[in-house]
Amino acid sequence: MVGGALWLNTIVAVSIGGTVPLALKRIGIDPAVASGPILTTVTDMIGFLLVLSLAALCMPLLVAA
Repeated sequence: MVGGALWLNTIVAVSIGGTVPLALKRIGIDPAVASGPILTTVTDMIGFLLVLSLAALCMPLLVAA
C-alpha cells in the first residue's frame, strides 16, 4: 500500500515538476522562484490523499468477517 502510494506520488511529482516551470514561464513568472513551493505543496497534498485513499480501500480487507 505505501509502496503503491509512493510510486504514484513519484509519477505525479515528475509530471508536475516538468509542467509547472513551463507553464509559469509561459505566463511570465520566473519559474526558478515559484515552481519549488508549488511543486512541494501539490506533491505533499497528492501524497497525503493517495495514502489515505489506499488505506480506505484496504480497510474492508483488514476487518474480520
